[in-house]
Amino acid sequence: MKEIFRYLQHYARQADKKLIAAISFFVALLIFLNYYFRLHVRLYSPVSFGARFSGFFLLFVFIFGFSYLLVFSIRRRPFPSAPFFYALIALAPALFALKIAFSPPVDFFGKWFAYPWDRYLQLATLLPLKGALVFGMVCLLWYIGGYGRPVAGLSVKRLPLQPYFILLAAMIPLIAAAGMTQDFQEAYPKLRQADFISGHTAHPWLFRIIYELSYGLDFFTIEFFFRGFATLAFIRYAGKDAILPMAAFYCAIHFGKPLAECISSYFGGLLLGIIIYHTQSIWGGLIVHLGIAWLMEAAGYWL
Repeated sequence: MKEIFRYLQHYARQADKKLIAAISFFVALLIFLNYYFRLHVRLYSPVSFGARFSGFFLLFVFIFGFSYLLVFSIRRRPFPSAPFFYALIALAPALFALKIAFSPPVDFFGKWFAYPWDRYLQLATLLPLKGALVFGMVCLLWYIGGYGRPVAGLSVKRLPLQPYFILLAAMIPLIAAAGMTQDFQEAYPKLRQADFISGHTAHPWLFRIIYELSYGLDFFTIEFFFRGFATLAFIRYAGKDAILPMAAFYCAIHFGKPLAECISSYFGGLLLGIIIYHTQSIWGGLIVHLGIAWLMEAAGYWL
């Protein structure tokens, strides 16, 4: 834990307080507007791929781009001259909007499997397929940008894991408290989506575990994209200031989640961004993020 506190102290000493205040206010305003006007309902309601992709892309590129506008304006630094920076400002939001909007045809598995297995396979493979799409595209952009290895924080260097498990343990009381709220209970556990399989197999827990593993894989995708790509790829242009736009972007993908979760995602994004800035590795953050996700699943299931 001393290392993590040292990272936070280093960031607090060197970060621009006006920039933190400006982007934090911008995020707070977006959160208010989203939940007051229920904008997330409109974003998720379109059935067509094009409409859903367009809605999320416009939201993400506005938040990410405006955050970087604040970064270079408040810091009074010249805007990057490299065209690839501006390409990434558009491509990063486009890629995550594609992840959200992408879905195999509903009847894809129905050609080979009868109900309920077609529905279960659709559910259990959706997030891994989206993860493979993001992974491949990030690797391609990383190669085009000439960033070298390891790709997007996939460093295998020695990383002390104990601090991250301690940090995760400290989250247990907060998750337990959140688990008692109505908003939380309506959203979790995600495992509830796979309950329909119980009456069709003698081993329902096996298929629930498979679903949870599929669900957990999505958090690798998120860490790889936001901390490994949307932070490390932009450090070249903005240094440690790349953490704040990433955290704003990361918060936006939580619109529609319980309000407390959405607010905390901004601060969680800052924390994990600070960690990867110093460690250059996504694995410590993945331990925390994935652990929280599964603890929230457990809280939603048992509380």
